[in-house]
Amino acid sequence: RGKPVKQASGYTMANVDETAWCACFVNWCLLEANESPARGATAKGYIDWGRNLEQAGAITVIYREPFGDSSSGYHVGFLIGGKPEEGYLALLGGNQNNSVCRKWFVGIERKNVWQRWPA
Repeated sequence: RGKPVKQASGYTMANVDETAWCACFVNWCLLEANESPARGATAKGYIDWGRNLEQAGAITVIYREPFGDSSSGYHVGFLIGGKPEEGYLALLGGNQNNSVCRKWFVGIERKNVWQRWPA
């Protein structure tokens, strides 16, 4: 086993392998687009990142009661469909069924949805 290679985010998979990695995926996408990611590797870190913009493609943070797939209850991905104001939305994100994929989230209260865009 060699020495872990750090990416520009400062985190290695050894830091996040056994935890939720949705924010690591968003960080990687932003770095590939020459944008600055939120500080750290948490979904919650994106709540105040950038500026508010409610549209498809926005980095979207949701909160729901913690259960098996999230110890914090927070999740982040890119909005690709649905109506967040009505409590259902689809995200393209990491750590969704242990992969990068599209996933629907339903029953999310509007107060628990944050949509962000690079400043």
